Amino acid sequence: MFRQRFNIPLARRVTAYYLLFCLLTTAWFTVGALFIGRSVLNAHAESDCLLKLGRVSNTVQLELRKNDAANLQRLAERIRAESSLNYCAVVSADGLVLAHSNASLVGESYQAPV
Repeated sequence: MFRQRFNIPLARRVTAYYLLFCLLTTAWFTVGALFIGRSVLNAHAESDCLLKLGRVSNTVQLELRKNDAANLQRLAERIRAESSLNYCAVVSADGLVLAHSNASLVGESYQAPV
């Protein structure tokens, strides 16, 4: 008498399964949209960094052609300050530091930071 069977009619059961399926697909699409949005933002940030790096590279090359490294130290310090970088270094093809935000490293062999 106290023990009753829980019996859901077929129409209610189908509706419950349908709603559960809709909830799961909505959650799946939401997670997918979050991943896609994050990767798009990362791609934009990466392209912005590469664009800034290209502009700085052009500025350094122009400065080298104009003044032959005379104002390169001031340019490195300005770039570091404008871009909020930890350091800025201009290194020659032989690995010699031409300009660095830490002036004591100018003229030494370049050591990659760890």
